[in-house]
Amino acid sequence: MGLKYFFVSALVLGMLFMHAANGRIPVEYDFPNAFSPDGDGNNDFFRLLPGSTATLETLQVYNRAGELVFDNKRDGKSEWDGKYQGKEQPIGTYVFYSRVQLSAGGDLVNDSRELLLVR
Repeated sequence: MGLKYFFVSALVLGMLFMHAANGRIPVEYDFPNAFSPDGDGNNDFFRLLPGSTATLETLQVYNRAGELVFDNKRDGKSEWDGKYQGKEQPIGTYVFYSRVQLSAGGDLVNDSRELLLVR
């Protein structure tokens, strides 16, 4: 028993997994580190990855100038399409802040990471 070490996350058949020494364990949530809102039907939106079981409470995206370009509560959407005020945002690095509730009334988790917008 004791402490378990987890490594290498993967998306398999729509489910997130982290590999452990004793098998695969589902991950409650994750976000991509890049997306491409180019209308090709692949990775067109920034959102929780498929297979996430957590509930999104807050998702905010900031540009390099620190301007809030997406807020799920303000914009009434749970995913960002790469636009701000109807205009496509430039290719580059953005920072996002999220707050998710883990499944079955679990803990609230705050997270902040970088995100790459590519076209």
